[in-house]
Amino acid sequence: MLKGLMACLALAVLILAATLPRTKGHWQESKRSFQSKLDEIESLKAQCAQLSKEIKALKEDPTAQEMALRSLGYVKRGERIYVILSRKELQALRQGKTGTEPNPILEGASARLKSARELREF
Repeated sequence: MLKGLMACLALAVLILAATLPRTKGHWQESKRSFQSKLDEIESLKAQCAQLSKEIKALKEDPTAQEMALRSLGYVKRGERIYVILSRKELQALRQGKTGTEPNPILEGASARLKSARELREF
């Protein structure tokens, strides 16, 4: 009986010795992964706090609201929009240069005027 108990004990020690390095490595990897997730949570908490501040400002501060709407291309009803053109753009528009080859100055001015027409009211 003692021989059987010793054999079982020896077998248990061999199994433990064979699986311990793998288990230790798995534990260390789990610990690194856990720490990485904790760091990610802290980063997300900081990001959430920053976004909460921005939401509060957009809800309560009229200037922040107007800036946000303007950045999205909105204008107030009845508001006049002025598009400032450079001298070259203005000269190209006045001369009506519409030759066969594209005029980059005229195209730039045209794009800016088109984007001003596409503004939405708020």
